Amino acid sequence: MPELEEVIDQLWLHNTFAEDPWTVDRAFAAIRDDGEIAIDGLIWALGHKDVGLKLLALRLLREFGEEAKRALQAVEKCLLDGNRLVRIAAGETVRLMQKFADQV
Repeated sequence: MPELEEVIDQLWLHNTFAEDPWTVDRAFAAIRDDGEIAIDGLIWALGHKDVGLKLLALRLLREFGEEAKRALQAVEKCLLDGNRLVRIAAGETVRLMQKFADQV
């Protein structure tokens, strides 16, 4: 079982890549099998001050789908973030997470 620190290291690693269409795919491939620890790492990233890390975490939570629903409170806090891009991404993520909840 991976440790939370390993997931956090993967998030930082993928955050350093220049933005390209494959960034989220590579990051998701690196943490998708880490289960609850991956979601814990993404929740941690949402509370971090680094905007790039928050944006990556929000995009990755969408990839996890219904598994990510326990991160909803942390995502909703991002709706009040000082950065406009974070607020927009958080809004998109909340809408998607609510859509998953409605399907259940």
